[in-house]
Amino acid sequence: MKTPVWAAVCGAIRDELDVRLIVDLLLQARAAGQLQGVVLSTWQGEFTSDSPLKAQLQANGVVIIETPPIDEMVGNIQTNAVNYWRQATQLQRALAVIPADAIVLKTRTDRALPATRRLLALLATPTPLPTVAQAKRQHRLAHFPAVLGHQIAAFHPRTNRVFQFADFAFMGYSADLRKLLSFAVPEMTFNRYLNANMLFFINAFVRDYPIVTDYERRIRFEKLIPELDRYTRGGGTDFPEFLQRFYAVYLGILATHFRIVPGQPERLGAVMTPINLADFFHESHQHHLAGHRLGTMINSSEVVAAFVDQPTWQVDESTRRVLRLLRSVDPQLFERATPSEVADLQQFAQRQDFSTVPWVQAQPAVLTTQPPTYDQSLAYPFPGLMAAEQAELWQTCTTTANLDQALLRFVVTHAVAPSHAAAFLASGAKNGQARSILMMSRLLRRGYLNAHETAELLRVANTQAKLVRQHGGGNVHVAGYVLNRVMYLHQQGLALPAELMQQVDYCLRRYLTPTKSEALKRALTQPIDQLTTVLDQDIQQATADHQSVVRRRLIELALELTGQRRYWQQLQPLFTADEPLNRQAYDYAVEQGLLVQD
Repeated sequence: MKTPVWAAVCGAIRDELDVRLIVDLLLQARAAGQLQGVVLSTWQGEFTSDSPLKAQLQANGVVIIETPPIDEMVGNIQTNAVNYWRQATQLQRALAVIPADAIVLKTRTDRALPATRRLLALLATPTPLPTVAQAKRQHRLAHFPAVLGHQIAAFHPRTNRVFQFADFAFMGYSADLRKLLSFAVPEMTFNRYLNANMLFFINAFVRDYPIVTDYERRIRFEKLIPELDRYTRGGGTDFPEFLQRFYAVYLGILATHFRIVPGQPERLGAVMTPINLADFFHESHQHHLAGHRLGTMINSSEVVAAFVDQPTWQVDESTRRVLRLLRSVDPQLFERATPSEVADLQQFAQRQDFSTVPWVQAQPAVLTTQPPTYDQSLAYPFPGLMAAEQAELWQTCTTTANLDQALLRFVVTHAVAPSHAAAFLASGAKNGQARSILMMSRLLRRGYLNAHETAELLRVANTQAKLVRQHGGGNVHVAGYVLNRVMYLHQQGLALPAELMQQVDYCLRRYLTPTKSEALKRALTQPIDQLTTVLDQDIQQATADHQSVVRRRLIELALELTGQRRYWQQLQPLFTADEPLNRQAYDYAVEQGLLVQD
């Protein structure tokens, strides 16, 4: 069965003439049976409501996808990838509606007519997109990781700005084009700016070819473009070991994964060997390699294939090493620079005949080994402990399966002073342990936390309570620290955030009707006698309704909010033998003056 072919036209509607010309070409190809469908992927707002062009496109069966612009989503993010993300978004939307097994001719709404004609002509050949497996066998590169299933047809890759193809149009199987899409921030991967033409094609190869990322991080290729043109035109053939290995990999990828389509085949002469690595950095070989201020353009697959397949006896020494590396089955071929290659790069960086400008970007040295000695203990210095207690607790920390609970238990069983307790409880609070956050919130209300600890606790409490509110669950400990946060902010004269009040609603409605929870919420910022009146009424109602669990929870919250001893007296008989740590935590809080205030 013949593989279906679809066209994806992506871009803004800047010039209606360009759009009409490109879609006219594709509709003619569809009428001739070359294409099975045409999709136009653009932004919302590009067509007016009464656009004649849109109506004509729809009348001709063109599927129009209008996507909201991404500008508001990306905001003012500091990355040069936004232009690529725009193009990738439109292609992604088109691929979503095109059959998954189709060949997709991706083109643009502007300046893409010649390239699109060349790709349509390529479709008429017997095997327009060979499999990567076939190409690997053909070039004896079976050890190269296959990133794609079939080759992608594209124009004008460059040798300095690697993976920079002309992005006017390219063609590949849908499954392979989807692998080109990435919405990661490239500066985080490559430590440098890359343009949209590069980002379309480089991301797919980062995982299986670590040397690609290392090249981008180490080599300031824009500095080398004119320097290598000068150097190689002057007869220079010696290259750093790292660049030799990198170009062995890069040219191997081009040979196996891409079908490089000539933009102007009539200008190309016959490819003749030998072809040396130096030839790829200036105009040579009958326009198959074209010099350009942005780096040499590779204008055909033929010149890459001839380079990869040629014998080693007729080429210079650097090229001979590149060809041997190409056929090396050593998995280190695709890895980052070795220490010896880094040293060699540094030596080349000093050679004025190679380059008169800085072109090596310093990177952290790769580590080799470390001394096995462990001389300085990393035991955490818990405050207020004797040496023996410190050692005992550190041993517990290194062996326990539940560090947060072990530290909480130590605090409440060893009567750690409130002024020291935060150092023991902060880890559990940051890990989201509700009981640790609750205990920290008690320390907060009694003034035992410094400014940093206060800010961190307020952040953690908000984050954890918001997660509980959004995803469900929670318990009285969560309700306790949410209400303690309200009381602290009110005590400090600070505003109560809307999110916090939503958390209050969520927690109170676990135990009270909406009407009663609203009344209690209002009472939180009223004088204490009004608050206790509401609490007492709610406790009495729960008692009358025989809601024993609700009654206990309300007593716990009343104690938390008011600190009145009578609530502690009501709560003590309600503890069971199944909650020893909970009882110990309450006893500690009462004895240390964190709960009962009268």
